[in-house]
Amino acid sequence: MRKIKRIIVHHSESEGGDVDFLRYCHVHDNKWKDVGYHYVITNGKKHGDWKAGMDGMIQEGRPVEMVGAHAKGANSDSIGICVIGDFEETKPTYKQIASLSSLLIELCVKHNINPFGNILGHRDVNNTTCPGRYLYSILMPMKLFITAALWHEGQRW
Repeated sequence: MRKIKRIIVHHSESEGGDVDFLRYCHVHDNKWKDVGYHYVITNGKKHGDWKAGMDGMIQEGRPVEMVGAHAKGANSDSIGICVIGDFEETKPTYKQIASLSSLLIELCVKHNINPFGNILGHRDVNNTTCPGRYLYSILMPMKLFITAALWHEGQRW
């Protein structure tokens, strides 16, 4: 299995949708083999005719064992998480934030990742506004909380 060193957080820049919507866009439009993200966190809103996952639902995308297609030059050692929404314009839901926190904790423990320096927004590795200003603004406090919680539980890196 490949060595995972970091987690990169994205937003979909869409009002709604789910992993099937993103998979269609990535396979049909981009001609990729699969959806580029390893996980998708939904917001309960549809995108056109595409269904919506429940608010805060964590959906699996590309298998973690496979290199993602979510952050050019940073895919080989990372996991990509996409939170559905346009977070330049709107804020993530409470349930999305709670699910993202839980998923990040789970992945940091599983892959022995120090969250403080290794949970990143897409903009930290590429020239983009992703994951949007509202989601990006909560990543630092979230990283501090996750680091403290895991340290308290005895996790050491």
